[in-house]
Amino acid sequence: MRQQKEDQETKRSYQALAMASAIGADLAGTTIGGLYLGKYLDRLLGTSPWLLLVGIVVGLASGIYGISLITKRFTS
Repeated sequence: MRQQKEDQETKRSYQALAMASAIGADLAGTTIGGLYLGKYLDRLLGTSPWLLLVGIVVGLASGIYGISLITKRFTS
């Protein structure tokens, strides 16, 4: 019985670590992707810094949406 409880606690710890890693990677990846896309489009269209700022905001919004999906997956 005690071993089973410890196994469940270990499993929950690994799940929490996986969720935290997924959240960090998702938020960082989408924000950096938006930054580089905005920077590229600014260079291409000569609209500096507006598309860079839009890219960062869209990247953050996308990251927040991704976080909500990740938390739903791990808490269900």
